Amino acid sequence: MLYEQLQRKRAKRFYIIGHILIVSFIVCIAIMIWTDIGDVGFWVNAILYLGMSGFSSYIGAAWMNYLAKQSADSVKFAELDFSTVKLLEMSRVMAMRETFWRYRIHFFTLTGNRIAFAEEQNNRRFRGLLPLVRILQLRIWLPMDYQFYISETLSYRLKKETGLKPFILYDQDHQVIARLTYKWYEIIRLKLHIEDENGKKIALLDGEILGNYIRVIDEKDGGNWIEVKTGGVPLEAMARFPQGGNIIDINQSLSEKNKVIAFSSIIAVHSFYDLQE
Repeated sequence: MLYEQLQRKRAKRFYIIGHILIVSFIVCIAIMIWTDIGDVGFWVNAILYLGMSGFSSYIGAAWMNYLAKQSADSVKFAELDFSTVKLLEMSRVMAMRETFWRYRIHFFTLTGNRIAFAEEQNNRRFRGLLPLVRILQLRIWLPMDYQFYISETLSYRLKKETGLKPFILYDQDHQVIARLTYKWYEIIRLKLHIEDENGKKIALLDGEILGNYIRVIDEKDGGNWIEVKTGGVPLEAMARFPQGGNIIDINQSLSEKNKVIAFSSIIAVHSFYDLQE
């Protein structure tokens, strides 16, 4: 998948929402015309709200399609990397979140080619609650289960049970690699304590209150494993990512295992906190 394909998927969902709102708009007008209603003011307000929201959705979808086209035109096909680039070999990548019925987090090269992604596994018991808990910022209380695809042959699993339980990272053999723990009063400050498979603290994810700048800090020497700047665009890829995203800089001296843990901690934060893009 390329970046503009993700943008077009987002635009398609805006079009669908616009269609639903406009149909509701027409139904409300029909009810006003052909039935005897008591509260005219309510229906007039409903019609105005649905009409404005529907047309706003169409405008948003058209704008996303335009930006996707501009992004596609900014990079020649020959400049795109496909199977040769691996996430763990990159020093800088872009991350974009996709939310609908389930969460996905995509990782792109600066030329817009997706090289890895994490996808939430279907949880039908709680699917209907997702819009409400997202608005109330209570998603951290729900169980979560992500499959993190590093490549076509390598994936990891990030899982959390119901309540304020830790995120646990598993390898393909279902062996525990790391645990991401937190205290309830630290969630607002976006702090996750990273422990190895033996329960020893090895790093700390610190996003402060707003999450504009996130670091994964080594427990021993205080060095950065990974840095995330949210809502930005790299200078070398401004045309490719006109809407911005999460700029992720990775310390190349890290072991592959710690790089996987660092990326998984970013996925964990994305799962319950709406970072700016």
